[in-house]
Amino acid sequence: MKRDIVGYLPVNIIQAVAAMALVAVFSRLLTTEEYGRYAVAFAATQLAQGLIFYWLHASVARFHEAARRDGRLAEHLSTTYVALAVLSLASIALSVVAFALWPTHTGLVAAAVAALVTRSAMTVGLETHRAARDPRRYSYLEATQHFLSISVGVLLVAAMGLREAAPLIGIAVANALCLLIDLPAMARMAGGFAPRRDTLDQFARYGVAASVSMLLAIALVTVDRFVIGWLIGDAAIGLYAVAFALADRPLSIIFGWIGMSVMPVAVMAMERGGAAEARAVMVRNSKILLFLTLPAATGLAMIAEPMAALLAGPEFQGPAAQLVPWLALAGVLHGFANHFAAHPFLLLKRTDLLARTMALACVAMLVLNIALLPVMGLAGAVVASVGAHLVVLVARLIWASRIGLPAPIDLPTAAKALAACVVMALVIDAVPHPSGALALAILIPVGAASYAAAALVLDVAGCRTMIRRGAR
Repeated sequence: MKRDIVGYLPVNIIQAVAAMALVAVFSRLLTTEEYGRYAVAFAATQLAQGLIFYWLHASVARFHEAARRDGRLAEHLSTTYVALAVLSLASIALSVVAFALWPTHTGLVAAAVAALVTRSAMTVGLETHRAARDPRRYSYLEATQHFLSISVGVLLVAAMGLREAAPLIGIAVANALCLLIDLPAMARMAGGFAPRRDTLDQFARYGVAASVSMLLAIALVTVDRFVIGWLIGDAAIGLYAVAFALADRPLSIIFGWIGMSVMPVAVMAMERGGAAEARAVMVRNSKILLFLTLPAATGLAMIAEPMAALLAGPEFQGPAAQLVPWLALAGVLHGFANHFAAHPFLLLKRTDLLARTMALACVAMLVLNIALLPVMGLAGAVVASVGAHLVVLVARLIWASRIGLPAPIDLPTAAKALAACVVMALVIDAVPHPSGALALAILIPVGAASYAAAALVLDVAGCRTMIRRGAR
C-alpha cells in the first residue's frame, strides 16, 4: 500500500496546484455572474457523468483484477468501450434537452456536453490504470490533462474573448488530446476485441446501484449551487463556488490520493484473503486519513484570509475568507464518508445501501438550504453542507457494522491528531505575519513544522515507528 500511496503523490500535488490555479486565474478573468454560470454548468456535467457514465467507470475498476487474473481483459475492456460509445452517443442526443432548458446559453451547454463526453471517455483509461496499480501512467495522463485544460481555457478567454464557456472547452480539448495518447495503450492491454453480453450484465448489476449512490454523492456537493442560484442569483453562486474550491479541492485531493491508493489494495485483500484482510487495510486507511486531513483542514481554516487574498479575485476575497473555515469542516466529513466509510459497501458489493445513505443526506442538504439560505445567506449553505455530510458519515458507519464489515475510525489516532492540530493552530495564531503571498510563505511552513513536531511527540498514527523503519 505504501508503494501505491507514494506513487500517486506527484499527480495529487499537480492536481492541487491546478485546482488553485484555476480559481486564481478564472476568478480574475470572469465576473462573479460569469463564474457562477460556469460553476452551474460544471456541476451539471458532474451530475450527468454520475447519471450516465459512473456505473461503467465503477465496474471497469472493480472487475479489472478478476479479469486480469482469469485472462479476460479482452472481454472486459472491449465491453467497456462498446458501452462507452453507446453512452456517448446517447449523451449527445440527450443534450437537446439542455439546449431547450437553457436557450440563451447554447455555447455554454455545447461546451459542457463536449467536456462531459471527452472526460468520461478518458476516465475509463484512468480507472483501468489505477486498478492495474500503474500510478506512473495515471499520473502522466492526469498531469497533462490539467496543464492543457487550464492553458487552453485561459487562451480562449484572453485571445478569443470567450467567457464562462472557456474553462469547459479547455477540459474537452485537453481530454481529447490525452485520449489520443492513451487509446493505443488500452488497445494493447486488451489484446483483442471480444465484447460479451454477460460481461455487460455483470457491469450493470454492480455498477447501476453504485451509480445511483455516486449520482447522489455528486448531488450532495452540487445541489446547493442550483438552490443558491434560485434563491439568491448567479453572482452568489460564483462567490460560493470559489470559496468551496479553495476549501474543498486541497482536502478532496488528499482524500482522493489516499483513496485511489487504498481501494485497489482493499479489493485485492478482499479477493485473496477475505474480510479480515480487507478490514486491516481499512484500519490503516483510517489512521493515514486522520494523520493527513485533520491538519490540512485546520491549516485551511487558519490561513483562509491570506489564501483568499492571494488566490481569489478581488470580488471573491471577502466571502471566501469567511466561508473557507466551515467548508473545510464539511470537506473532512465528506472525505471520510466517501473515501473511508463507503469502502465496506463497495467491497461487499452492497452499493444499494450506499445509495440509501446518500439519499438521506441529499434530502437533508436540500431542506436545510431552502430553510437557511433566505435567513442566513451563503452562511446557510455552509451550515447545510456540514449537517448533510455529518448525516451521511454517521449513517454509513452504523450501517457498515450491521452488514458485517465495520469501518472503524481509530479513535486514539483521532484524539492525538486533534491535539496536534490544536498545537498547530495556537502556533499559527501567535506568529506575526504580513498579508498575501508572504503570509502564506510564513504560515504554511510554520504550521506544518508545528504539527509535525506535535505529531512526533504524540506518535500520531505510529509516525515515530515509520520514521525509524525508514531510517533503517
